[in-house]
Amino acid sequence: MERDIAARAAPGMRAFAFRVVIVVTIVALALALWKIADILLLVFGAVLVALGLGALGERISQLTSMSRGLAIAVALVSIVALLVAVGWVFGGQIGQQLSEVWSRVPQAVGRLASESELKTILQGSTIGDLIANVLSWGTTVVGAATSLVLVMAAGVFLALDPARYRRGLVALVPAAMTPVAEETLDESALALRRWFGGQLIAMLLVGVLTAVGLWVLGVPAYLGLGLIAGLMEFIPVIGPIAGAVPAILVASTQDWSTAVYVLALFVVIQQIENNVILPVVTGRAVLMPAAVGIFGTVALGVLFGPLGLLFGYPLAIVIDVVVRRLYVRGLLGKDTTLPSEATDDS
Repeated sequence: MERDIAARAAPGMRAFAFRVVIVVTIVALALALWKIADILLLVFGAVLVALGLGALGERISQLTSMSRGLAIAVALVSIVALLVAVGWVFGGQIGQQLSEVWSRVPQAVGRLASESELKTILQGSTIGDLIANVLSWGTTVVGAATSLVLVMAAGVFLALDPARYRRGLVALVPAAMTPVAEETLDESALALRRWFGGQLIAMLLVGVLTAVGLWVLGVPAYLGLGLIAGLMEFIPVIGPIAGAVPAILVASTQDWSTAVYVLALFVVIQQIENNVILPVVTGRAVLMPAAVGIFGTVALGVLFGPLGLLFGYPLAIVIDVVVRRLYVRGLLGKDTTLPSEATDDS
């Protein structure tokens, strides 16, 4: 009798043990992914680089009938040559002006508040901790340079053979879900390409407009400040604010009226960007509401630090596309617009 009971209970125990193993495996995998979150964010950065190189390589291939690999190589060499040329012409002047910025900013901060008061403001708040982490991470030049090299190198390899990595990623989903997974990847890549291309153009235009405007206002180190504003433009919403702070601080070392004019300059430039540059470059193709982008960027920055802040907006774009395609359209069966279906009226 007892043997019969044990025999009937055995399948249930095995099923229970199997569920426990599955749960433990999922938890362990989640913890492992959390531990390597920085690496995963760098991988995402490499994907952005690959999308940019791939788009440029495709354009070169269409114009010259080159193979994809050769076109990407030409695109990479062209970018490096352009950066070297800019560094050759403006590198010394920009370097001197950046040094001047770093020397003037502490002076301006000292006029606003003492170091202890600033620490009191920053401590005890999530955003304050994030800002402190960003500032401390920004001083780790070697780590930042190493991460940049890794992202660029991985991005080149991804751009040269994207189909291979795509097949590997799609192979992880069940066969029945393969078409949906491929469509979701295509929609995400399209949204990211449009955002990335528009963001690069916006960075260039904002950097130039800032440098010219500061030069007209007589603010010192205008080239260095324009470079900072252009680079910070890569982080939507939060980046433009962070890019304006050094310029306002440097202007405040002259007089407060100049600082007010500089603040007005940045407000005007942001209005031009939001209402002219980005709508013309990307239209409404990304589709993600601005508020979602703001909170997504801040949330990922709080969770993952500076890298989360840097890649928060494009990650939010991918999440938005996945939710639209898999949850809203796939699970709920409701109609929603995807990037490939977007129009200027969407």
